[in-house]
Amino acid sequence: SRPPTGAKKATLQSFNDTDGFIEKKEFKKLLLNLFYYNKLFWLFDQCDNDHDRRMDMKEFQWCCTMCGLKMSQSKAKAEFAKIDRNGGGIILFDEFCEYFVSKACPEAMTSFIADE
Repeated sequence: SRPPTGAKKATLQSFNDTDGFIEKKEFKKLLLNLFYYNKLFWLFDQCDNDHDRRMDMKEFQWCCTMCGLKMSQSKAKAEFAKIDRNGGGIILFDEFCEYFVSKACPEAMTSFIADE
């Protein structure tokens, strides 16, 4: 999903909301999620060197370097394989977001995401 739909979905899930509508109490969280997903999209786009909206292993390694994550080649390949669920050799933005969010914004990336 693109940043707006991913942010809405994340917001609704965080409130266990089943009606599909953002209510007043959920609005602040939606704005935070929109900001967060926009930052993720920017990061993904910066690392997608050929601009095909897919990230290959080389681009993923660049992404890790750009974020200050230090991983061995084998660890990077293992993490890439976790993200690339269908084994196609590419990571889509949805997969990237799910992985990043599942890591609960690793500490090494927190300052990167922060708006300074």
